[in-house]
Amino acid sequence: VAMGQRGSASSLLAALSYGVVSGSITLINKQVMHSYEFKHPTILLILQAIFTVIVLGTLRLIGVLRFPILGPAGLLKLLPLTICYLGSSCFALYSLEGLHIPMYNVLRRLTTIPTLLLEHVLQKKISTLQVRFSVLLIAVGAVLAGAGDIHFSVKAYAVAGGSCFA
Repeated sequence: VAMGQRGSASSLLAALSYGVVSGSITLINKQVMHSYEFKHPTILLILQAIFTVIVLGTLRLIGVLRFPILGPAGLLKLLPLTICYLGSSCFALYSLEGLHIPMYNVLRRLTTIPTLLLEHVLQKKISTLQVRFSVLLIAVGAVLAGAGDIHFSVKAYAVAGGSCFA
């Protein structure tokens, strides 16, 4: 197998794995909160973070993954990103409590709007017309899908919107 093909196959496997894990965790979270009436999404987030650290640490120890251990300076550098991720995840879990999974996924797609805006404001980057049109199309689709949601919850939609900006 040529090196380029191996890299492409590895990238495809990583993308598929991410999709499976991301979809699975959404379904599991919804099941836990709905079926068991578990009303503590923050605890779910903490347990998932602990599980992730344990799995990544184990995979590093057995040589499957390679990544450096961060010192205090590296951890401090990652702090803003970590806070944004935790905020987004908390909002997402709270919104999942009041949304059906398809609507949850549609609303999470709106994250591209604040991303484009922040890229423009912070990095002075201007996206191409095709990218802006694609994002607009996704946003319009989300609004249209939301308009037909018979279980509309203002609180759930507002929290889901907050997760896009966190």
